[in-house]
Amino acid sequence: MGKYNQMFWRTCGSRWLACLVGIVSFSAGATDVDEGAALKKSTVSTPLKSVVKPKPALKPVTTATKASKPDGRESSPLKTAANTPVARPQTASPPAKSTPRPPFSSPPKALESPGPLAAARSSSLQIDPVAMDDRWRTLQATLRPNKLVRLCENFERDFPGSYYSEMLVEILAGARKAVKAQRIAGLSSDALEDRGDAEYQRELGGAVRGAHAAAFKVAQMYRDGSNGLPQNTLRFSQWLRFAAELGNGVASWEVATLFNYAGRIGDAAHYEAKAIEFGYTPTKRLPTRSINY
Repeated sequence: MGKYNQMFWRTCGSRWLACLVGIVSFSAGATDVDEGAALKKSTVSTPLKSVVKPKPALKPVTTATKASKPDGRESSPLKTAANTPVARPQTASPPAKSTPRPPFSSPPKALESPGPLAAARSSSLQIDPVAMDDRWRTLQATLRPNKLVRLCENFERDFPGSYYSEMLVEILAGARKAVKAQRIAGLSSDALEDRGDAEYQRELGGAVRGAHAAAFKVAQMYRDGSNGLPQNTLRFSQWLRFAAELGNGVASWEVATLFNYAGRIGDAAHYEAKAIEFGYTPTKRLPTRSINY
């Protein structure tokens, strides 16, 4: 009996010992599992939490920078004192007064297209008016046709489209005609330098610009010896032919008479025809050229 009890207790003790060992090993395994799970959790989740994304560099704040709202939409430009316009009080302009116009059948000249003179005035705004007026006064004082032609051409070249352009065209045309008449009449440039009174200077200035009536008056001054000029038959005949070449009918008839008495029949007939062409009506015909005096 004692033997069996001893074996029973030995068997129970070994079983309790095995149970105790199993419990200890199970608790140790559970602890290892908890530690492994904790280690896994720390190695997986911790880096995800510790990773910090680099922040973009901040841009300098300017008037054109836009502030971002929490919902991700772009906001309006930042309002600063630099780009905020200062409000100014606005004054109401007075109502325009309408002036009654008289009725007219044709449109006024202001509504018509601008002529060449208006275009010349608009282009002359870029020209020095002082220099232009000085040149114009020099041109007006010139009493030689060939010099006058040169001054007119230079004036138009240096001051194109000025408000003198229309007058310049007329002066240039008359001066060129006077150059041709001076050559035909045989009038030298020294003859234009004779000193007379103010009326002579005025008529001389008109003659070198192509005025045939002024040239005829200068011829009469030399014929009569008036206006501060000496009586000169040669100058009279030269200026008479000068006026005839410019288109004076009376001067053409008198030149024809002079050529007729000088026996230059062809020249006399030429100037007689020019006198009639220029509108001169002779009171009597020239004497018969076959009669000997």
